[in-house]
Amino acid sequence: MELISARFSRLICCCLTTAVLAACGSGEPTSPSATSTAVELPNAELTFRWLPNTVVDLLGSEGVFVRAYVESFERANIGQSAEWGYPGFVDASPPEINELVTETPSLAARYRVQGSAIYKPLRRTEMPGSSEIVVCRYGYISLFPNDDRPTQWTIGPPVTYPVVLSIEKSGRRPPAGLRGPMSQPHNDVFGDWTVSSFKYIALPPAWPKEDDEACADQFTTDPYELPSRDTPSSQPIPMLAPSPGWPRGSSA
Repeated sequence: MELISARFSRLICCCLTTAVLAACGSGEPTSPSATSTAVELPNAELTFRWLPNTVVDLLGSEGVFVRAYVESFERANIGQSAEWGYPGFVDASPPEINELVTETPSLAARYRVQGSAIYKPLRRTEMPGSSEIVVCRYGYISLFPNDDRPTQWTIGPPVTYPVVLSIEKSGRRPPAGLRGPMSQPHNDVFGDWTVSSFKYIALPPAWPKEDDEACADQFTTDPYELPSRDTPSSQPIPMLAPSPGWPRGSSA
């Protein structure tokens, strides 16, 4: 398997997909069967960890919404369909959500994907009835090709970038206090709140470089001491446990 070019690793390692990999082919999106509960992604495993911060209370209604929405978008992008988000994700999203989650093709069409995404809210802007929140993202990715050739995993270096969402806060609030050992909620935890705008990879020049630079300063410890370039490995990087995670049978 050819290693991923270092030129593209900034986007690949953390967001799991990138437009420059269109040549890999996104394949036909596979939607989950109709159900009220969250389901596992095909050919991909991803866990999510949120770090303590002074911007968003991760266990408050806003924190539950932010966690559920950002995690849902990542899942939907990998699965190439908004239906792969958590229950209620589509209703909480802009009308063009399927176009947004399929703007970049999924590496899961060509690779088995394993990784962990780590988030830390950076700053917020308040407006009447809404909030814009910038979240820093950091993560690990391991890729294994979907073919029959004897080969190895590719381990990508960790990178950071900002994610930005604008939340409209009207109607029923999302539930608060949700945490636990599960990697995803089983029921709708979005309440009546919605996202009016979402920037999955907010990098210059489309987004202020100050946020990109500030995010780079948020993560100073690498528990795995990962290499600075794409590296072959006999094993994937172990996934981190979800945090705060979701309770069993969580509901609104």
